[in-house]
Amino acid sequence: MKKKKKNSIEFIKSKEEIDFIAQLIINLTKDINSNYIFLKGDIGTGKTTLVKSIAKYLNEKETVISPSFNKMFVYEKFIHIDAYNMKDQSLKEFEDYFENKIVIIEWAENLNDKFDLGFQIEILYIDENARKYIISWKE
Repeated sequence: MKKKKKNSIEFIKSKEEIDFIAQLIINLTKDINSNYIFLKGDIGTGKTTLVKSIAKYLNEKETVISPSFNKMFVYEKFIHIDAYNMKDQSLKEFEDYFENKIVIIEWAENLNDKFDLGFQIEILYIDENARKYIISWKE
């Protein structure tokens, strides 16, 4: 069995430069051939703001809002899940919606599902106008 190598890149970007991160993420989904994006970060660091920027680059027509109280929103080209209140739960009930879509999961670390492919974006608060993005994936 081949052990997967973990890769990562880091950026510090202002709020205005979030589109750079979104474009990079869209390219990574193609490069590593995975539709799973896991967003990690404290409340208020900009996870949903990043999803909105990703939606823009996917040419999503619907307005993106946080799924905090609904758990999941299904858009034309992606699924947006907020697992903040899903401690030790599974996404099995949602899997029928995943086919041919990018699946973006906030708070994926709360789930009991294990994902072999995908990449994680950790967002760290630097100050009011800047965030550190740590993007990691396995090959």
